[in-house]
Amino acid sequence: MTRLARQRESEAFRQFVMPCSTLIGFIGLIGMVLVSLDHHLNQRWEATAFAASASAAALPFILFLFRWARGHFNRQLENP
Repeated sequence: MTRLARQRESEAFRQFVMPCSTLIGFIGLIGMVLVSLDHHLNQRWEATAFAASASAAALPFILFLFRWARGHFNRQLENP
């Protein structure tokens, strides 16, 4: 029962959550580049915008670690 629930959870993360978090991470990376470019061109630093972008960029890594901690990559979850 637990194995089946963990398989469903892993599949949901793989098909929906991780692609969405990757998109959010990419948007965050673009935001970091834009804030850095604005700092270089206009000599002003938007710390809150950079922090929000960095948080968004870190989301895929945080969710990957969450999946690893939950055992989504365990070989025992594969179908026999």
